[in-house]
Amino acid sequence: MRPSARFRVDETGIYYRLGTRAASTPANFAPGHSIFNNYLFRTKVNYQFTKELSLRVILDYDATLANDQLLNIQTNLGSYPGGPFPATKQFTTDVLMTYLLHPGTALYVGYNNGLSNLRLDESLSTPAVTFQGSPTNRTSQLFFVKLSYLFRF
Repeated sequence: MRPSARFRVDETGIYYRLGTRAASTPANFAPGHSIFNNYLFRTKVNYQFTKELSLRVILDYDATLANDQLLNIQTNLGSYPGGPFPATKQFTTDVLMTYLLHPGTALYVGYNNGLSNLRLDESLSTPAVTFQGSPTNRTSQLFFVKLSYLFRF
């Protein structure tokens, strides 16, 4: 979507699913039963303030919903045994402000924030991963400034 020459919004949504087949369906499950569903959504917003100054914001959401009766993600993906993972959800925000004087000379100021519904519970004798309903546990946070300058000889 491009409401104006300076403003642009891109939306992406990807859904994929793995289900049981008639020839390989486990007992007590009908063909077509969901093994896992994965949802990926991305919103990318660009705004060009001036020829030199721009802002980009990217919002990512990733959710994997597995049927714990058919798929034990922890064991199947090589993690430690201890029960199936419930739904994993992650939300990431990326913000980038760019001041581009000319190619090779630019100032970048950025911020990244990652949230997940997984949390490390260190209060137990053996630390373990616990789960929350929504992605509210901060897993990463980064602020950066980058300056590049092109020397012409």
